Amino acid sequence: MKKIINLIASLSLLILISPVSQAATLLDPTCYLSDVTVDGSDASACEVHVAENNNNYINEINADFQLSSPYSWQEFKINIPTDYSSTSTDNGIVISGDLTDGTWAFDGTLTNPFVIVLKASNSFASYLFNDQQSANASGEFKIIFENGQGVPHDLSHFSIYTTVSNVPLPAALWLFAPALLGFMGFRRKTKR
Repeated sequence: MKKIINLIASLSLLILISPVSQAATLLDPTCYLSDVTVDGSDASACEVHVAENNNNYINEINADFQLSSPYSWQEFKINIPTDYSSTSTDNGIVISGDLTDGTWAFDGTLTNPFVIVLKASNSFASYLFNDQQSANASGEFKIIFENGQGVPHDLSHFSIYTTVSNVPLPAALWLFAPALLGFMGFRRKTKR
């Protein structure tokens, strides 16, 4: 009887411990601001999206990072080919080195703020840079998503979301208000 109780206790302990150790690597990874760098600077904020695709992420960025201005975004994306050896280029983005801990470069201008997304397996992490603007930027990246054995997944997509220049609302009001007053004055003059 004592052997059966010990066996049940041991099995119960294994069952309790097993999901917790896997959850730490698979289901709840932590992103760090230094996972992605731009010209030597770390990100300002990061978010993890487990078991999600970033197909429509362009519509979620403002809410994800609780940005006060409703920015419009433009996406630049590179899909890493299955026959990747050491370098891949697309959309002005160059990925080099190891797909779990490598380097990147962008032949374009990143306007403030901008977001970099690293997708690996069926999850992605997004990194906000809101205090720098850069032309022909480069940096490093590190994948945080691991399989059950603690081995990082390879990068499958690297995306850059940069802001599109918009006329801010106060500036638009300054342009619209004089025109509206002019129309009101014109209407008043024609009524007399």
